[in-house]
Amino acid sequence: MPEKSTKNGMDFHNHGQTAQELQAVEAVIASFVMAAKNYAIYPESHATCQNSIQTVKSRLDAFIENYGDLRFEVTKDRLLFKTETHLS
Repeated sequence: MPEKSTKNGMDFHNHGQTAQELQAVEAVIASFVMAAKNYAIYPESHATCQNSIQTVKSRLDAFIENYGDLRFEVTKDRLLFKTETHLS
């Protein structure tokens, strides 16, 4: 049966990705969303923004090292990864 996670409002259905890969995608997306929110609240030079960007970079670097390129398809109300809806 396909795996599904609805953590943080992101839906995952397993279509060949490993559970670890899906968790890594979720971590990258969640950190990116948090960084965007922090940038809306704080000035760019604020430590919270700088820490958020470092988290995004670390998670993205780890994903690329472990799984290769990270590609998304962006639609009006969805973010897709390997035909999976990850944020809607």
